[in-house]
Amino acid sequence: MPKHSNMLFCDDSQLDYNKFETKFTEGQRLVFDDAYRLAHLPLVAPDHPRVIATKSGSHYTKGIHDLVFSIAIPVAADKLFMSEAFVRLCNELENSKFARKLSWDTFTKRKNKLHATICGAISTTISPEISQRMYQQLVDIGPISVRVRGLFSGNINVGRLYSKVYPELRQGKNVCHSIQSIFSSPLTNLYVVGLFNFVEELSPSETQELVELLDVWRNIDIIRLEIENLWLLKSRDDLVLDGGIDKVLPLV
Repeated sequence: MPKHSNMLFCDDSQLDYNKFETKFTEGQRLVFDDAYRLAHLPLVAPDHPRVIATKSGSHYTKGIHDLVFSIAIPVAADKLFMSEAFVRLCNELENSKFARKLSWDTFTKRKNKLHATICGAISTTISPEISQRMYQQLVDIGPISVRVRGLFSGNINVGRLYSKVYPELRQGKNVCHSIQSIFSSPLTNLYVVGLFNFVEELSPSETQELVELLDVWRNIDIIRLEIENLWLLKSRDDLVLDGGIDKVLPLV
């Protein structure tokens, strides 16, 4: 738990979750978008007929791309499972009509790599150089606190379910922006923890049940974490199935 009970966090007015959530209409069903069919579906259901194996102008081949390095907030699975709210969320998903259409195996394979990306693709092919000055700037920021909240479906990669990260607001500034500035990365306002992937599209009734779960869990806090290290991740796929931690970047 954060050390200070009066700590402030970014809220939805300062972040982009409402802007980028999936907008389901009545009677609509969840259908994979092209981004998901290209980058995720080949990894979780390689024989699915809607897989996009390659696409002109992209670096993806059956879900695999050039080696990419990114900066991320680690989200420890063991701490998630210590959260009563997270266990309850998992139980509700397991008891849903669409449970068989979720890739539970994929969650198990990557549960020790759960993260929220802050600085995406800061380098390709080779590990980026992180100077001593940058390390010191991270230590100067110090440990950061985040709230992990809700269940979220975005309007890109439709077919994946996430939780949302709400970073600490320090002296009126989103602390993730301070980290992004160190790495000369764009300042972004959406940080999601990828949790579950669908292997099949949903029927209208299944989609309606998902929408109800999304609405119920939208603003429920899963856990608060104090982050003392960031990860420099490397991977050739968007689920980090083949990759892992290239470096641990201390904030203390």
